[in-house]
Amino acid sequence: MEGVDIGDAVHLLLERDDSRWRLRYPDAAPADEEVIVRMVDSWRDSALARRVERLSGVQRELPFEFEVEDVLFRGRFDLYHRDAAGAALVVDYKTNKLGEQDVEEVVDRAYGHQVTIYALAALLAGARTAEVAYAFLDRPDATVVRSFDASSADALRAGLATMVAAIREGRFDATPGPHCGDCPALDLLCAGPALVNA
Repeated sequence: MEGVDIGDAVHLLLERDDSRWRLRYPDAAPADEEVIVRMVDSWRDSALARRVERLSGVQRELPFEFEVEDVLFRGRFDLYHRDAAGAALVVDYKTNKLGEQDVEEVVDRAYGHQVTIYALAALLAGARTAEVAYAFLDRPDATVVRSFDASSADALRAGLATMVAAIREGRFDATPGPHCGDCPALDLLCAGPALVNA
């Protein structure tokens, strides 16, 4: 199974503990299943999972959508909860191979826009505060949390507006990293890691 397939299988199992993933990936090898089970167990054994277990009314695969600068942002929260006081918790499962990478740096480098989108979606839906938690399942308890409150909404919206403007102007900054290693466009469309020294 490819990495994206592993991630899909893990998400299916964490959404609903059944055998759907086997129907979708009937050719999965025993080694694939070992990785999938390890990542699911990594979540179930985590402090964040224990926190979620104590919550009532948790929603999984909850869709959201909102507009910024006439652009529709839409997606799904892997896991969402909002308590009676308006505090929202958004959990996103990540199945990246981490190696020795620092997870805080991974979130800052690769998921900054996603954090903004998730936080703003929760706040626009009426949350008073929003915690966006990334659970990296390749390593036990590798969790990164970013916290926001209602006063953050304008800054979050402005950040997305800046991103939209850059896209409309055709500015796509390269972000070289470990993912460059097996990219088919390396040295054809993009210099990859060589951009660091450019």
